[in-house]
Amino acid sequence: MRQAFARMSTDVENALAIAAREIEKAFQTAKENIQKSMKKEPVVCGNCGQTNPGGSVYCFKCGQKLEPKGTDKQA
Repeated sequence: MRQAFARMSTDVENALAIAAREIEKAFQTAKENIQKSMKKEPVVCGNCGQTNPGGSVYCFKCGQKLEPKGTDKQA
């Protein structure tokens, strides 16, 4: 019984160590993605003129879908 608990304790420690590494990787990836998005040029809404953070898809003020820079709507 004692050996079973010792093995279980080791397995739990290993699982927690793996989880900690995976969480660390996820936070690092999130940090990198946030930094990349902050470096993008702001997007101005063609509908209301609101300046939105780079990479925005919809205007924070009016909700209009934003067109990526360099693309024009075809009428």
